[in-house]
Amino acid sequence: MFVLLFAKDIDPSLDLMKMLKLALIHDLVEIYAGDTFAFDDAGQLSKEDRERAAAQKLFSQLPSDFAQEFTALFEEYEVGVTTESKIVSSFDKLQPILQNLCSEGKGWKKHNLSWEQVDRYKRKHMEHHPLILQMYEQLMMEAKERGWL
Repeated sequence: MFVLLFAKDIDPSLDLMKMLKLALIHDLVEIYAGDTFAFDDAGQLSKEDRERAAAQKLFSQLPSDFAQEFTALFEEYEVGVTTESKIVSSFDKLQPILQNLCSEGKGWKKHNLSWEQVDRYKRKHMEHHPLILQMYEQLMMEAKERGWL
């Protein structure tokens, strides 16, 4: 939804359809591989392998043209060098912040996370775009002000 809501504010010249595909393919793979918690060190060790195996299994069931396109999009997201993939990845990392704000910091509290830990992990994914960085900083400031981080 972030892609749809903010596409024109981020850069109207970007390929909106491509960003939607990147987001959907990323999330579809995570449905099958599991969405690994950012601060789960053990889970992070096998994350890439699990996601690649899920992507291959899912995409191999498709006609070859779709399989090739979806595999390329999956790889583009994972490598994260295109503007579209960076934006989609940023939005993916903003979403848990919103979940925590809506739940009074439930996830952060459960895992005893500090503002510094969350910022150290997420900030680098936001710095590529001034509007995304501004949204991130506003959300993090709210979390800090409310005492949830």
